[in-house]
Amino acid sequence: MLTAGIVCYGFARYLVAPVAKLRHATRQLAEGDLSARAASAMGKRRDELADMGRDFDRMAERIESLVLAQRRLLGDISHELRSPLARLRVALELARQRCAADARDAFEIIEDETQQLDSLIGQLLTLTRFESGEDTKTSEIVDLAKLIKEIAADRGEE
Repeated sequence: MLTAGIVCYGFARYLVAPVAKLRHATRQLAEGDLSARAASAMGKRRDELADMGRDFDRMAERIESLVLAQRRLLGDISHELRSPLARLRVALELARQRCAADARDAFEIIEDETQQLDSLIGQLLTLTRFESGEDTKTSEIVDLAKLIKEIAADRGEE
């Protein structure tokens, strides 16, 4: 009876161990650890539980690649929107200097909307950097002469 109990206990551990490992990897993934994998912890098993561990790994790799691609896309979009927004602000200031006083209200509305767009882009950049673990205190060098030339070219004045 004791021998049968020990054999049954060992067999039960053999069956339950991969489920526990898969459960641990699932919890890690749910907590945001996109590098969580289960198949390596399964050992050299060749049963359905090992297949499930490999399937979990493929799913986790796909999720990780999609999330990283989304973060990269959001960061790229945010950076790409910053340059035209800066040119828009400079063009707005130049137009404000050249126009009559009655157009100043329209310029104020445009400036407010531009500020809101800049704020949204800043929040998007901050979110992207936060999610990717990057330092949010990065600076960007801007070639002012190039920016002014681009604005002048957009307006047809060189």
